[in-house]
Amino acid sequence: MVPAQSSFEISYATEKDEYFNDGMVDQQGNIILTGQIGNYTLLDHDGIIMKIYPDGSYIVRRIEHQDTIGGFSSVTLLNNGNYFVTGSMSLTGEPYYNDHLSITIFDTALHIISEKTFLINSQYTFLGVNAQSILDNDGNIAIAGMACRDENGTMLGDFCFFKLTQDGDTLLSRYYHTWYEAEPYTLRKMPGSDNLMLISNGLIPFTAGELVFLDKDLNILNYNRLFTLGGGAFCSDVWLNNQEFLMTENRIDHSGAINEYYFGVHRLDTSAQYYNELILDNKDTIEYMAVRKSMAYSDDTTIYISGYQTYNILWTTLPTGIFLYIIDRELNLRGHLVLGGDANYASWGTLATPDKGCLIYGTRYDNTTGWPERDIHIWKVLREDIFLYTSVEKHPESEPGVYPNPVSDVLNITLDGRCSGQTVRFRIYNTLGARFLDRQLHLDGNQIRTQTCNLPSGVYLYELVDENGEKFSGKFIKE
Repeated sequence: MVPAQSSFEISYATEKDEYFNDGMVDQQGNIILTGQIGNYTLLDHDGIIMKIYPDGSYIVRRIEHQDTIGGFSSVTLLNNGNYFVTGSMSLTGEPYYNDHLSITIFDTALHIISEKTFLINSQYTFLGVNAQSILDNDGNIAIAGMACRDENGTMLGDFCFFKLTQDGDTLLSRYYHTWYEAEPYTLRKMPGSDNLMLISNGLIPFTAGELVFLDKDLNILNYNRLFTLGGGAFCSDVWLNNQEFLMTENRIDHSGAINEYYFGVHRLDTSAQYYNELILDNKDTIEYMAVRKSMAYSDDTTIYISGYQTYNILWTTLPTGIFLYIIDRELNLRGHLVLGGDANYASWGTLATPDKGCLIYGTRYDNTTGWPERDIHIWKVLREDIFLYTSVEKHPESEPGVYPNPVSDVLNITLDGRCSGQTVRFRIYNTLGARFLDRQLHLDGNQIRTQTCNLPSGVYLYELVDENGEKFSGKFIKE
C-alpha cells in the first residue's frame, strides 16, 4: 500500500553540530537517515539516526558511548526489515583515531538489536564517514570506504572494502592504495551480474573521477577514467540498460571571464564514454550537487536531482537556496523548484518516496556568532509541486500567439504552422536564465499546452529550437 501523499518541512536543531550522511526508504515508506552529532571544533561526535513517517512525524536517537568518538556513515535495509548502519569509532575517544568499523543493527522502532566494532588494518589510524554500502546479490552487505594512513607526516586516504553478513559478521576486507585520497561516491550493483561498480575518485592519479569495477569478493577487476570538466559528488541511481546509466556531477565552465559553477546530468556507459548532457544551471551562482545523494529514481518519468547554491565561504550566514529538478530518463527537464533562501542551506541527499515525491535532507546554518554548528533541515516535496505537464494538441481554431498572458495555471502557445511535424526542443527560462522546462516535443499538433501553476510569479521566456537549430521565442508573465 502506498502511503497517503503529503508534503512537509522539518527543522531539527540542537546546541550541537549535526548532519546526515545517508538515507534510505524502508518497506513501509518510512525514511531512515543516519549521520553525526556533536562538537565540530573538538571532533567529538556520536552517531545519530532519524526515522521519518509518511505524515511528517519522526523519532530521533543519538547513540552515545562513554569515552568514545564516532559517527554513522551509511544505512542499508535488511531482508527482515531492520536497519544495518555502518560507521567509524574511536574506542579511546581520541580525535583522528577512529580506527574501528562500527556496525549497529536497529529494529523498526530504532532500538538497538546488536552493536559490533572491528579494528581496521593496523597501518591505518582513521576510518572516514563517507562510506557507501549496498546489499549484494548474495544477500551480504558490501561496503566501500576510506581508511587513512600517515606517510612521512602526510595523511593519505586509501580505499577500503568490507563484506559482512546481515548479522554484522565480517566475511572479508580489502585495502587499495591511492595516489592521495579516496572518495567513494556511489556504489551500485551492475545489472545482469554479481559485480559492483563504484563511482569514485582517488585510484587513478591526477584525475577527477573514475569508474571502478569489483567482483563479488571486492577484488578490483578494472577501472576507467571519467574525463570530466569539474568532477566530484558523482551520483547514479538509474541504469538505462546493462551498459548505460545516468550520472550527476559538478561542472565548471572556464570559457568566460569568471568561472561558472553548475551541475549536470549525463548519459554514459561503463567504458566512461559520455553521450548526452543536461545542464542544470542558475547563471552567476556557484552551485554544487548534493553532498552525498544527488539523484533519486522514482520511475522513468520522475527522477529527482538536487543541489545547492554556495558562496564557497565556510560558516557564512549568507542566504542560499536548495535547487530541486525533476527529469526523465531521456534527459528532459520536467520541472524546477527552489527551496530555502532564508538562511544558509546545503543539500546532502535526496530520496524518492513511494508517493512519487521526494525527500531532501540537508543542513541549515544561521548562527551569527560564527560558531560551527549546523542544524538539520528536511523538505518533503510532492511531484505535483514541481512537475510541469506539457503536451502538443490539435485545435481547429485557436487564438494566435500566447494566451492567456498574464497566465495563472495553463499556458497555450499557438504554433501557426511553425515546425509542423518536427521534433523540437521546448524550453522555459526566467529572466535570470534559470531553466524550468527543457524537453523534447514532437509537434503533431498546432498548439503547445503547458502547466504553469508551479512557476513562481515573474517574467518568463519560452523557446522552440527546431531540427535545423532555428529558434522561435516569446515572453509571458506568470501571475
